[in-house]
Amino acid sequence: LHKETHVALALSGGKDSLTLLFFLHAMKNRGLANFELTAIHVSGEYSCGAGVNQQYLRAICHELGVPFIVKESFQTLEKLECYSCSRERRKLLFDAAKEAGSTTIAFGHHRDDHVQTLLLNLFHKGEFCGNLAKVNMERYGITIIRPLFYASEELIKDFSKLHGYCRITCQCPVG
Repeated sequence: LHKETHVALALSGGKDSLTLLFFLHAMKNRGLANFELTAIHVSGEYSCGAGVNQQYLRAICHELGVPFIVKESFQTLEKLECYSCSRERRKLLFDAAKEAGSTTIAFGHHRDDHVQTLLLNLFHKGEFCGNLAKVNMERYGITIIRPLFYASEELIKDFSKLHGYCRITCQCPVG
Protein backbone atom coordinates (compact mmCIF):
# COMPACT_ATOMS: atom_id res chain seq x y z
CA LEU A 1 0.00 0.00 0.00
CA HIS A 2 1.15 3.51 -0.72
CA LYS A 3 0.96 6.19 1.93
CA GLU A 4 -2.50 7.83 2.23
CA THR A 5 -4.30 5.12 0.22
CA HIS A 6 -7.98 4.23 0.29
CA VAL A 7 -8.66 0.49 0.46
CA ALA A 8 -12.04 -1.04 -0.27
CA LEU A 9 -12.78 -4.41 1.28
CA ALA A 10 -15.04 -7.05 -0.29
CA LEU A 11 -17.10 -8.00 2.78
CA SER A 12 -19.19 -11.11 2.13
CA GLY A 13 -19.72 -11.67 5.84
CA GLY A 14 -17.93 -15.01 5.95
CA LYS A 15 -15.05 -15.79 8.27
CA ASP A 16 -12.39 -14.80 5.72
CA SER A 17 -13.68 -11.32 4.91
CA LEU A 18 -14.60 -10.56 8.55
CA THR A 19 -11.10 -11.59 9.66
CA LEU A 20 -9.64 -9.35 6.97
CA LEU A 21 -11.86 -6.46 8.12
CA PHE A 22 -10.57 -6.79 11.70
CA PHE A 23 -6.95 -7.08 10.58
CA LEU A 24 -7.04 -4.16 8.15
CA HIS A 25 -8.80 -2.03 10.75
CA ALA A 26 -6.11 -2.94 13.33
CA MET A 27 -3.33 -2.10 10.84
CA LYS A 28 -4.61 1.17 9.46
CA ASN A 29 -2.67 4.25 10.44
CA ARG A 30 -0.33 2.26 12.67
CA GLY A 31 2.98 3.02 10.97
CA LEU A 32 2.93 0.55 8.08
CA ALA A 33 0.64 2.58 5.89
CA ASN A 34 -1.96 5.28 6.36
CA PHE A 35 -5.13 4.34 4.57
CA GLU A 36 -8.87 4.79 4.66
CA LEU A 37 -10.99 1.66 4.73
CA THR A 38 -14.46 1.09 3.23
CA ALA A 39 -16.37 -2.20 3.35
CA ILE A 40 -18.49 -3.24 0.36
CA HIS A 41 -21.09 -6.00 0.58
CA VAL A 42 -22.85 -7.49 -2.44
CA SER A 43 -26.37 -8.55 -1.53
CA GLY A 44 -29.10 -10.22 -3.49
CA GLU A 45 -31.26 -13.30 -3.33
CA TYR A 46 -28.63 -15.44 -5.08
CA SER A 47 -25.38 -13.71 -4.19
CA CYS A 48 -22.66 -15.42 -2.15
CA GLY A 49 -23.53 -13.12 0.75
CA ALA A 50 -27.25 -13.93 0.66
CA GLY A 51 -27.26 -15.72 4.01
CA VAL A 52 -25.73 -12.79 5.90
CA ASN A 53 -27.74 -10.35 7.98
CA GLN A 54 -26.78 -6.92 6.63
CA GLN A 55 -27.57 -5.28 9.97
CA TYR A 56 -24.99 -7.57 11.60
CA LEU A 57 -22.31 -6.42 9.13
CA ARG A 58 -23.44 -2.80 9.35
CA ALA A 59 -23.17 -2.93 13.17
CA ILE A 60 -19.62 -4.35 13.05
CA CYS A 61 -18.55 -1.70 10.55
CA HIS A 62 -20.23 1.04 12.61
CA GLU A 63 -18.42 -0.12 15.74
CA LEU A 64 -15.10 -0.03 13.88
CA GLY A 65 -15.87 3.30 12.19
CA VAL A 66 -15.64 1.76 8.72
CA PRO A 67 -18.06 3.02 6.04
CA PHE A 68 -20.33 0.22 4.81
CA ILE A 69 -21.72 0.11 1.26
CA VAL A 70 -24.27 -2.40 -0.02
CA LYS A 71 -24.64 -3.18 -3.72
CA GLU A 72 -27.49 -5.32 -5.01
CA SER A 73 -27.06 -8.30 -7.32
CA PHE A 74 -30.04 -9.12 -9.51
CA GLN A 75 -29.21 -12.73 -10.39
CA THR A 76 -32.27 -14.90 -10.96
CA LEU A 77 -32.55 -18.63 -10.40
CA GLU A 78 -33.36 -19.21 -14.10
CA LYS A 79 -30.08 -17.63 -15.29
CA LEU A 80 -27.91 -18.45 -12.29
CA GLU A 81 -24.46 -19.86 -12.98
CA CYS A 82 -21.16 -19.24 -11.24
CA TYR A 83 -19.21 -17.47 -13.99
CA SER A 84 -21.75 -14.73 -14.78
CA CYS A 85 -22.55 -14.27 -11.08
CA SER A 86 -18.85 -13.89 -10.29
CA ARG A 87 -18.42 -11.35 -13.11
CA GLU A 88 -21.43 -9.33 -11.93
CA ARG A 89 -20.22 -9.38 -8.32
CA ARG A 90 -16.73 -8.22 -9.37
CA LYS A 91 -18.20 -5.38 -11.44
CA LEU A 92 -20.40 -4.28 -8.53
CA LEU A 93 -17.40 -4.36 -6.17
CA PHE A 94 -15.10 -2.53 -8.59
CA ASP A 95 -17.68 0.18 -9.33
CA ALA A 96 -18.49 0.68 -5.63
CA ALA A 97 -14.77 0.89 -4.78
CA LYS A 98 -14.24 3.60 -7.39
CA GLU A 99 -17.33 5.48 -6.19
CA ALA A 100 -15.86 5.39 -2.66
CA GLY A 101 -12.59 6.84 -3.97
CA SER A 102 -10.54 3.64 -3.98
CA THR A 103 -8.60 1.95 -6.73
CA THR A 104 -7.50 -0.87 -4.41
CA ILE A 105 -9.83 -3.64 -3.28
CA ALA A 106 -8.92 -6.30 -0.71
CA PHE A 107 -10.28 -9.83 -0.87
CA GLY A 108 -10.17 -12.36 1.97
CA HIS A 109 -8.64 -15.16 -0.09
CA HIS A 110 -6.14 -17.19 1.93
CA ARG A 111 -3.48 -19.82 1.26
CA ASP A 112 -5.97 -22.70 1.04
CA ASP A 113 -8.04 -20.76 -1.55
CA HIS A 114 -4.89 -20.31 -3.60
CA VAL A 115 -4.06 -24.03 -3.48
CA GLN A 116 -7.64 -25.01 -4.39
CA THR A 117 -7.67 -22.55 -7.30
CA LEU A 118 -4.31 -23.87 -8.49
CA LEU A 119 -5.59 -27.46 -8.44
CA LEU A 120 -8.90 -26.55 -10.13
CA ASN A 121 -7.01 -24.76 -12.90
CA LEU A 122 -4.59 -27.65 -13.26
CA PHE A 123 -7.27 -30.35 -13.49
CA HIS A 124 -9.95 -28.45 -15.40
CA LYS A 125 -7.93 -26.16 -17.66
CA GLY A 126 -4.52 -27.81 -17.79
CA GLU A 127 -2.91 -24.61 -16.46
CA PHE A 128 -0.59 -24.39 -13.48
CA CYS A 129 -1.79 -21.09 -12.04
CA GLY A 130 -3.56 -19.88 -8.93
CA ASN A 131 -4.41 -16.59 -7.28
CA LEU A 132 -1.83 -13.85 -6.91
CA ALA A 133 -1.33 -11.74 -3.78
CA LYS A 134 -1.59 -8.57 -5.88
CA VAL A 135 -3.12 -8.12 -9.32
CA ASN A 136 -3.32 -4.90 -11.30
CA MET A 137 -6.59 -5.00 -13.24
CA GLU A 138 -5.52 -2.29 -15.69
CA ARG A 139 -8.62 -2.68 -17.82
CA TYR A 140 -10.82 -1.82 -14.82
CA GLY A 141 -8.53 0.69 -13.08
CA ILE A 142 -8.46 -1.47 -9.92
CA THR A 143 -5.72 -3.28 -8.02
CA ILE A 144 -6.75 -6.43 -6.16
CA ILE A 145 -4.84 -7.31 -3.01
CA ARG A 146 -5.13 -10.46 -0.93
CA PRO A 147 -3.54 -9.63 2.44
CA LEU A 148 -4.38 -13.06 3.91
CA PHE A 149 -2.62 -14.84 1.05
CA TYR A 150 -0.09 -16.60 3.29
CA ALA A 151 -2.50 -17.34 6.17
CA SER A 152 -3.97 -20.81 6.45
CA GLU A 153 -7.72 -21.32 6.64
CA GLU A 154 -7.17 -23.02 10.01
CA LEU A 155 -5.68 -19.82 11.47
CA ILE A 156 -8.64 -17.84 10.15
CA LYS A 157 -11.07 -20.35 11.69
CA ASP A 158 -9.27 -20.04 15.02
CA PHE A 159 -9.44 -16.24 14.86
CA SER A 160 -13.15 -16.28 13.97
CA LYS A 161 -13.92 -18.67 16.85
CA LEU A 162 -11.94 -16.46 19.25
CA HIS A 163 -14.00 -13.44 18.17
CA GLY A 164 -17.30 -15.34 18.07
CA TYR A 165 -18.62 -14.67 14.62
CA CYS A 166 -21.12 -17.13 13.34
CA ARG A 167 -20.30 -19.70 10.74
CA ILE A 168 -22.09 -18.62 7.60
CA THR A 169 -22.33 -20.83 4.56
CA CYS A 170 -23.09 -19.84 1.02
CA GLN A 171 -26.82 -19.97 0.28
CA CYS A 172 -26.40 -20.34 -3.48
CA PRO A 173 -28.37 -23.27 -4.93
CA VAL A 174 -25.73 -23.71 -7.67
CA GLY A 175 -22.64 -23.65 -5.45
